[in-house]
Amino acid sequence: MSKKSEPIYTKTKFGINKFDFDSIENKVNNKDEQSKIRYLMLKLSISAILVMIVSFYFKDENGLAGGFAVFFGVLSVILLILFLIILANPKKAIKDECFKVYKKNIHIIENPPHNLSYIILDSIHLGGHEDYDKAREELIKMAFNIKADAIINFSHTAQTMTDIAGNKNNIQSRNRTIHHMRGVAIKLQ
Repeated sequence: MSKKSEPIYTKTKFGINKFDFDSIENKVNNKDEQSKIRYLMLKLSISAILVMIVSFYFKDENGLAGGFAVFFGVLSVILLILFLIILANPKKAIKDECFKVYKKNIHIIENPPHNLSYIILDSIHLGGHEDYDKAREELIKMAFNIKADAIINFSHTAQTMTDIAGNKNNIQSRNRTIHHMRGVAIKLQ
């Protein structure tokens, strides 16, 4: 999955990346790529099962050895579940890997450069998130799903709210910041 392959984007003269969504779709639907991931997940699943068996064999030991055995046993069960989920749906794993590259390389700009040639795909907006990073990632996910090369005219506003609860003897308050983001998803020409 982490093996270097052909990039899914190219840089334009303005420094904005143009993404090749056909390449992403081909990568997601490529049977060889899916087989590689299935084979890797199968090997990792077998390894996790072996670690789990050895860990549960030593779990009744006293002291530190027993503690480590239980820890590695539980960890191997969690990893085994994760590996089996990926084994069942390798397309999602490949798409998630492509999204990570997209997230790192998409340009989110307030004002687009002059003479930039683009097509407007959609106006995207997001509101009601308390965590800025999660809100930004959700906005990028929206752009990825509509196959945008960049987000222009980006704006971010934050609203602080105070929640007050309790009675006259015990008042409790909590401050929250709500993030609102909007932008225009574009496809470069």
